[in-house]
Amino acid sequence: MFWKFYDSASEIIREDSEDLLRKVIFDGKQIKEVWNLLKIDNIF
Repeated sequence: MFWKFYDSASEIIREDSEDLLRKVIFDGKQIKEVWNLLKIDNIF
């Protein structure tokens, strides 16, 4: 599951992690392309 803080419309729920990695986009790039630039505040 992916969800941007305070943006419920951004919610993406998938069973397959590879599908999730393809679906989550930041500034036109897949999350796996920008992973090292992300700051993760919470994982739950």
